[in-house]
Amino acid sequence: MLSVHFVLIRPEHARDLLTWRYPPPYDIYNEADVSIQERENIVHFICDPINGYSAMLDAAGQFIGACSHGFDAQVEGGNYREEALDVGLGLKPDHTGRGYGTEIVRQILLYNHQKLQPKRFRATIAAFNRRSQRVFEKNGFQRTQTFQRSSDGLEFHVYTRGPLTTQELAVRSDTEDSAS
Repeated sequence: MLSVHFVLIRPEHARDLLTWRYPPPYDIYNEADVSIQERENIVHFICDPINGYSAMLDAAGQFIGACSHGFDAQVEGGNYREEALDVGLGLKPDHTGRGYGTEIVRQILLYNHQKLQPKRFRATIAAFNRRSQRVFEKNGFQRTQTFQRSSDGLEFHVYTRGPLTTQELAVRSDTEDSAS
């Protein structure tokens, strides 16, 4: 089991995140090449606590990914009128496809429950990304919407679930809250 520790995301985490490169078809998650100033603007945005990003560290303290909660986990073109906490994540490329996803999402849900206690969770996932869809489904999410992103027509699915159950909360978590 991979234990995840959540901390406020720091500039060095955000800069590292912007260098990650995924193979096709996941290359849509690669950050575009931008000027140094544009990159620093993105780093500033990611590190501003109002935008809801946290760094995920493994047991050795290594940066393995980032999660977000709130508006930045939404995709243009989706219907987000129903109240829910939007969650998103990005894993370092060498941590993808290794069976960590289900446990990491479980820990993200516990972490966000402890911080915000939402009544509903929501995740927006690219339609081609069956790997991510399965991870969220294993964590109790159900598909509730399909739409095309306004800017390029890429299809996305919206998944939602209710609050964590008493049984889910009873499972001990190593999600120490250092990001508040």
